[in-house]
Parts: sequence; C-alpha cells; structure tokens
Amino acid sequence: MHSRLTSIFLAPACLVLATAPARADVDLAWLFKWEEFEQVSHAAPTKSVYNAFYPYVRADVGDFTAPATLVGPSGSLPTTFFAGSDFATSEHYVDAFPSRAALDAAAPNGDYTFTLNGGLLDGQSGSIPLVNPWPEQIPTFTPDSFDALQSAEASQDIAVSWNAFVPAAIAEDPRVRLFLIDLTDFNFLIEEQAMPATTTDYMISASLLEPGRDYALQLIFSNATETTGPAFGSASVLSDVYVQTSVHFSVVPEPTSLAPLAFAGLAVLRRRNWTSPT
Repeated sequence: MHSRLTSIFLAPACLVLATAPARADVDLAWLFKWEEFEQVSHAAPTKSVYNAFYPYVRADVGDFTAPATLVGPSGSLPTTFFAGSDFATSEHYVDAFPSRAALDAAAPNGDYTFTLNGGLLDGQSGSIPLVNPWPEQIPTFTPDSFDALQSAEASQDIAVSWNAFVPAAIAEDPRVRLFLIDLTDFNFLIEEQAMPATTTDYMISASLLEPGRDYALQLIFSNATETTGPAFGSASVLSDVYVQTSVHFSVVPEPTSLAPLAFAGLAVLRRRNWTSPT
C-alpha cells in the first residue's frame, strides 16, 4: 500500500489537535496543505510522491445542509458535503498535484472564505488565512534509524531519530508529528499529534509490533498556526502547511523451531539403519 492512502486520513486525524473551542455556531474551519516524501535509503528524499490541499469546515448537523461555497485567492473552488448524526462538514480535497509548484499555483497563500448554504446558518461566512511558508527541512530519519526499522523485530524496542526542524518565524504553533500505522488493518498505533518542534527522537515500543506485519512510520514537520476567529466567531481556526516523510518496513517473522525437523531427521535415520532380525 502506498503511503498516500495514509495521508488522506492523516489530515482528518489531526482534528484532535485543537483544544475544544467555546461553543460557536461553527465548530472549526481548518486548512491543510502538505507534501509527502518516501525515504527508501540512508539518503534524504528529494522528490515528493504526493501533494494535497484540504480546506474543511464543520458545524452541528442542520446548521448547514448543502456544500459550502469556497473562494480562494484564485477564485471559486468546488466542495463536497457530508451530514452525520451529530455534525455536518464541507470540504475541498485535491491530491493530484504532480509537484509542490503545481500545488502552490492552485493553492496560493491568501484568504480562503467559506460561506455556508442552507440550514440555520445559511449565508454565514468566515475566512481561513493561509500565510505560512513550507518547512525548509525535509524530515529524514538517520541511517541508524532507517536500518533499525528495516531489521525490526517484535521483541525489540526501536529507537528512531531524525534531523532538526527549524520552524518558520511566522508559524505560531509549529510542531513535529509522528504516526505509526499497521498497514495490514490500517490501525494507527502511534499518534503523536503535537510534539515540540525541537523533538528529534522517539522510542517505538516492541509491544506495538507483531511478526510478519507491514508498517509505515510517518514523520511530519509542521508550520501550523492555530487560533480562534476571526472565521465564524470563536470557532477553531487552523492553517497548517507541512512536509511528511514515510518509511515502510516489515517486522521479521519469528524463526520456526528446528526441534521438529531434528526429530523427523532422526526418525528417518533410524528407519534406514534398522534391519529385520533373522
């Protein structure tokens, strides 16, 4: 499985980043813009494999009943709508950009304004400012860490470390994030959503790993700014521009016991040497 599938779920998973805002008609208005790399050797990755853009607005179900209108610096953007049992969302998700330059051209910095349609909040609007630059560093695991992952055993903890992240001065809430995903059943085993930007190491517990299973370890450098307002009153407003590097690895299966094979070989030898008495 390519790690781009995990990226699709990574942005919604980040919804737990914000502290619960004061009660507002709109709960949150968030925007994610990210670039993904895959590390396949000791060397730092240089060519991205995935680029995506994801503005998102959420309110109680019934507060709006149709796709919200979204207008960015370059004009209108299409949105989709979802209504669950408790909340409604509208979003714009695009992930087919071949490069960072193509993503930046489609999603330049500036204000992205959602206007709600239908329901109790019909016509209410608010903007998410996208002002943060891309992180200058690409997350890269050290050679020792890369080797430790490629030879992972379920009985051993894995110490991983990576290069330093220097956040942009304009980013008000920069962070390092780390995810460990079991690709067999797409289960998030580690969800470190907001480690300090100075973090450069982590210990993966052996208790999380199972022999013969495939995993993805994802490291993120995030130039995030999280506030409340001015979009939709006191709603949580998050603008996050981040770079992610994934490493795929498998846990070495436990060795098969040689004892049964030894006994079988001994039995064959005895049969060959045995002769019928006369």
